[in-house]
Amino acid sequence: MVDQTSDWRRPGERRIARSHFRLHERRTGFDRRATGGLLLYLRDRPAVVFGLLVALNVFSAIDWAFSLHAFSIGAVEGNPCSAP
Repeated sequence: MVDQTSDWRRPGERRIARSHFRLHERRTGFDRRATGGLLLYLRDRPAVVFGLLVALNVFSAIDWAFSLHAFSIGAVEGNPCSAP
């Protein structure tokens, strides 16, 4: 019969040390907009998204124009995927 008063756990030097990781609770009820972030900022401001898209297209057009000028004076494409 097992003695109920004895400690059934391993002695201290033979115990397995375990780490417990607990992440920060992300749920704050029904208000999911309370946490910040770039995507939430852009979702609520369509004018900013439009401005970013216009700027991206303008920079792409400038890059295209500079590339055409460089090709006209004899430059060679360094990217093998884009080379003709």
